[in-house]
Formats: sequence, C-alpha cells, structure tokens
Amino acid sequence: AEFKAYYQPEYDNAAKNIAIKGFRPGTAPKNLVDQAIDHEKVFAAAVQDAVRWSLDTIKKENNWTLIDHPKVEVTDSKEGVTYKATLTVFPNVELGDYRKIAKKVFSQKKDVTVTNAEVDKTIDYVVKSRAAETRVARPAGAGDLVEIDIETVIEGKPVPNGSFKNDRFIIGESHFIEGFDKHLEGKKEGESETFSIKAPETYWQKEVRSKTLDFTVKINGVFERKLPILNDEFAKTLGPTFTTVDDMKKSIREGMTLEKEEKETEKLRIQAIEEIAKSAKIDVPEILIERTLDGIVADMKRAMPPSGADDTELRSKLRDRAVNNVRGNLSMYKIAQDEKLEPTKEEVEEEAKKHGFDFEKEYDYIYGTLQNQKVFKFLESQHD
Repeated sequence: AEFKAYYQPEYDNAAKNIAIKGFRPGTAPKNLVDQAIDHEKVFAAAVQDAVRWSLDTIKKENNWTLIDHPKVEVTDSKEGVTYKATLTVFPNVELGDYRKIAKKVFSQKKDVTVTNAEVDKTIDYVVKSRAAETRVARPAGAGDLVEIDIETVIEGKPVPNGSFKNDRFIIGESHFIEGFDKHLEGKKEGESETFSIKAPETYWQKEVRSKTLDFTVKINGVFERKLPILNDEFAKTLGPTFTTVDDMKKSIREGMTLEKEEKETEKLRIQAIEEIAKSAKIDVPEILIERTLDGIVADMKRAMPPSGADDTELRSKLRDRAVNNVRGNLSMYKIAQDEKLEPTKEEVEEEAKKHGFDFEKEYDYIYGTLQNQKVFKFLESQHD
C-alpha cells in the first residue's frame, strides 16, 4: 500500500504517453496500454521516489547530514519494496576551545607598512608598462623588447613546455635562465641564433637541473621602447581621480597597504583553522578525502608541466594535505552549526545579484562562501 502511492503516479504518467494505432490518446483498452508500458522503467522511477522520501524521513529522525548520494540496492520487490541503503553520514566533530585558539592566533596580527621603496618600485613598473614601442631594423640591445620563437632541447629531445611562438620580453629583464638574454643582444629581426646554457643546480625545474639546454631562437621583431616622463600629465592618463603624481603615489600606497592587510588576515585565518582542526576529534570519511585529493591533483597537474608521474604516487604524496583540508572544512562547518552562523536566503540572493550568479544553480556555492565568511569574522571577533 505504501509503495503503490509512488508506483501509481508513475504508471499513470507513462500510460498517458502511450500511443496505440487506431485509438485516440486515452481511449485505448487498459490491457493494451498495460502491455505497451515499460514496467521496469516505471518501477525504477517509483523506487527512486520511494527511496528518496523514506530516506529523508530516516535522516530527519536521526538528525543526520548525508555526504554523497546513498548507494541503494533493492533486495525484494514481491510485496512492496525492500531495499538496503549505504549512507555516508556527516561525522561527529568534537571541537576543542576554538574561541581561545582564535583569540590567541588573531592576537598576533601585525600592523603592516608600505615603504617608499616599494611604492617607487610599483611606480617604475607602471611607467615601464606604458612605454611606447617602435619597431626598428637595428640590432637588439639591453632594454629593447624582442618578439621571438624558442625551441629548447636536452640531449636531442624537446623539453616539455620549452617551445614558444612570438614570445615577448625585454632584454635584460626576462628572468629566464641566466645568460639567455645576452645571446640575443646584437641580433636583428629575421636572424636566428643557436646556443647552449647549462642549467644551475638550483633551477626551479628539477628535470633540467645541471643539464645542458640547447636553444634555437628566431628573432621575429625588435622594438625600441621610449618610457613616458613621470609627471602630473602622466598621472592623469592613469585614471580620472588622479591630477598629480602625489595622487598616484597615495593611491598606490593605499592599494598596497590593503593588499598586505588582506594577506596578513588570510595567513592568520589559515593558521587559526589549522590549529582548531588539530585540536578536534574527527573521524574523517574516506570519500571526502578522495574527493579533495581529486581536486588537489587536478589543480597541480594544470599548474605544472607534464612530468609523467603516476597519479597513484602523486595522490600518496598529497594525501596528508587532503586530510588536513577536510579536517579544516569540517571544523568550520561545525563552528557554523554551533554558533548558528547561517546565511539567510536574502543574503544569498543579494550576493548572487552582486556577482551576477544564477541564484538557483549557484545557491550551495554562494551559501557555503557566505557561511565561511561568517565563521572567519566570528573567529576574528574573539580578539576584539
């Protein structure tokens, strides 16, 4: 009787869509309609509904939060439906004194300063980025912008991510392997140069340390750069709020100060959650570790050149990081529950509008982001 409440609507819906030759929709004899219906499909749909609602009841009765979709196996369907469900339940999280930990961590917050030298360095970068470029036929020299094709090989084999087309950089400021820029000085557009450089033992790419790299470089263009004069007229070109160089310097200093403050806050936030997670007792579900590992490995493979390393080995090396990430996330979720730091529907809607997100599709993501922000603000407030 219970299952019929789920089965009958699915059956009736399927019957409406049955077309039998010679009969108008809805007028065919029931026995013919019944023969034409895909009973297995109807049964599967009914089971899905019945399981979803019955599990929802069980979840509420036990005050469980489920992680991942339940694995369901129908064990008997002779009289109604009997099924077995394997559930991954949000683990019990026993936090330490997170208020005390947060107070201790955020009491270490330092006042940030931006030196005149840092401001000048940024201004120098801005001035150089606005340099006028003129293509020239003369040989390239230090300070010129060059456009080149690069081929890199080691022992006759191409270096992964070592080939570039129309790469652009300033001679003397490429920050490439030491000695590379010097080989391009004196070369004109259309010329090619082949040379070798031994990579230092401390080179960032482990695979090429202490090895000889053979380069073939073609000069596609040489550009003379003329730097603008740093004066009030130049400052006005950077934005409507600037009328003088001092305005520009003030804005740069404020922006750098804000950036440093945000980095200091972020550093302490990470430290606070790490220490709170260490003090917590958590039985971390394996499925959360594996999912987190999936994300970390994917990000690392996108960011680094192909190395041919086996994913199994990589996952083994990164497992501890994944476990710590999960422990941190579970700790934050528990704090949000204990302190009732839950975003309202209105807050989620406002955030979605502010960033142009689809409220329905991105609801969980926005909710989680706002909840984390509330947790961090709560932890920071313990020092006030």
